[in-house]
This record gives sequence, C-alpha cells and structure tokens, in this order.
Amino acid sequence: MDTILITGGAGFIGSAITRALIADGIGVTVVDDLSTGVRLNVPPEAHFIGADVADRDAMRAAFGSREHDAVLHLAAQVSNIVSHRDPWADFRTNVGGTLNVIEQVVAHRIPRVLYASSMALYGDPAALPVSETAVLRPRSPYGVSKLAAEHLIHNAGERSDVHGFAVTSLRMFNVYGPGQSLTNMYQGVLSVFVANLLAGDPITLYGTGRQTRDFVYVDDVVDAWVRALRSDARDQRINVGSGVERSIGQLIDDVLAAFGRERESYPIHVEPELPGDQRAIRADIGRARELLGWSPRTPFEAGLRATIEWARSTWKGG
Repeated sequence: MDTILITGGAGFIGSAITRALIADGIGVTVVDDLSTGVRLNVPPEAHFIGADVADRDAMRAAFGSREHDAVLHLAAQVSNIVSHRDPWADFRTNVGGTLNVIEQVVAHRIPRVLYASSMALYGDPAALPVSETAVLRPRSPYGVSKLAAEHLIHNAGERSDVHGFAVTSLRMFNVYGPGQSLTNMYQGVLSVFVANLLAGDPITLYGTGRQTRDFVYVDDVVDAWVRALRSDARDQRINVGSGVERSIGQLIDDVLAAFGRERESYPIHVEPELPGDQRAIRADIGRARELLGWSPRTPFEAGLRATIEWARSTWKGG
C-alpha cells in the first residue's frame, strides 16, 4: 500500500497510527475537523485536510485529492456523556459520517477499509470475557450509533451490485497512553484522573467505583491496527483490549500511588452513576491472537508510568 486515508487522524489514536504508517514509508492523508483532534498531532509528512466527515461535499473533495489504497475510519463522537446530552450529534457524525465515507470508498473503488468500533456495543455482557459473538446491547446513544455504523460499513462491503471492499472492524476497549488529551474531560478516564492530580483538583468518581474496564496501551492498539491492515482478516469484527479487568476504584488508587498520594488524604467527590455507564467489561482477545497474531505487550503498570511521565513533561496547567 502506498497511500492511506485516515479520518480522525489528528486524534489520540488516529495520530499514533499515522506516525507508525509514515515511519513505515506509507503516504498518509489525514482528514479531521479538529473538533477534538489537534493539528500539531499530525506529522508534517502527512497530507492534512481540515474537513468534517459529516459534510458530504467535503468528503468528496477529500477523497478526490489523491488516490488511496485503503481507508482507516476513526472519526467519531466518542463520549457517552455527550451522546446522552445530544444524541443527534452522535448520529450526524458516527452514522452520517460513516455513510459519507462508504459513498466515497465505493466511488473511488478503494479495496480496503478498517473501522474503529467500540466496546460500547456490548453494553453489560452476560458473561466475561466478552467475545465478538456476544449479544450486542449498547446502553448509550454513542454505543447505538457505533453499532449502526459498524453494520452499515460491513453491509456495504458485502454488496455485489456496487464495488465491494474488504472490511475489518476493530472493537477497541479503554485505550490510554501518552498523547491522550489532558484537557478534554469527556475522553479517557485515566487521563482525566492524571490531569486532576497534576492540577491538584479533586477526583470525581461516578458511581461506586466497582465498575470495571479493560485498559489497553496505545502502542499495542497501533500494533493491532497495522497488523489488521496487512492481514487477510476480511469481514471480521475483532476485539482490541488487554484481556484484564480493572475497577475504577483500583484505577484511582493506582494513579494516586503513582503521584505518591493516598485516597484517605486526597479529595474525591462521589456522584451518581452516569447514564449508560457499563458496569463490567473485559475483552476476549482470542480472535485477535488467531487472525492477527496480536497480543498486548505493555503491562498496565508500565503503561501508567509512561503516561504519567509524558503528562508531567507536557503539562501546562490545563
């Protein structure tokens, strides 16, 4: 592959993938409206186009700017909280934007698409670890919009009446690491807690703290995307997580300890559980091992240290 288009390529995960592909000598076109992404995240070697995926005319222009061998579609509204406040925004970007991407993939006969799906599709699974064959019961407008977009993009890839394309959806769990926003309080619970400690602000805990998450380090996630791009894993949905469950309460203790603090001496505000918040989640990553030869390599403790070191070095007071 010579040139790849990445929607959402100025965001946390998208920019990390962009850097990895450029390092491998691949040309990258980044399409991002910078609503949550940061222009400085985009390497100078990338061809940057400031555009909203939900803008049909802008997508026509972006896809027509040069030929592309594959599309990595990461642009999305990703906050559960925001999705409850403004579900139309989720469907405009996550569903409407995906339809625009599909339209241009078909029009330009692009053979390969990777889609950034989400653990939110699973809701509260009946059993853990949750596999890709589990019943999908998203608990938020965000999860519903991501599920709709995943169905749409796979359905389009399977059509025989238009140019077909090979699709792989990567259902990502809680991605964290250097580069995650320290100022956007709606993205990344770990980065929010780290920013709280750096600013000396209280930590806000929603619910009991017994909710569990599957935290996976950004470098491992990038590795999964690159492997999927080069693989024969077509028409597949694949979990990308650590396979390890960690409670939010434990996460608070871990972050506090990394800063030399203890829960008893640090202000923690407890608020009611957020609507649509998943109560427990952990990925079954057997399919990723089988199809991609991928396993996460970064222990949580090492990833947390690297994240805090990066955050300290870049912190400017929020």
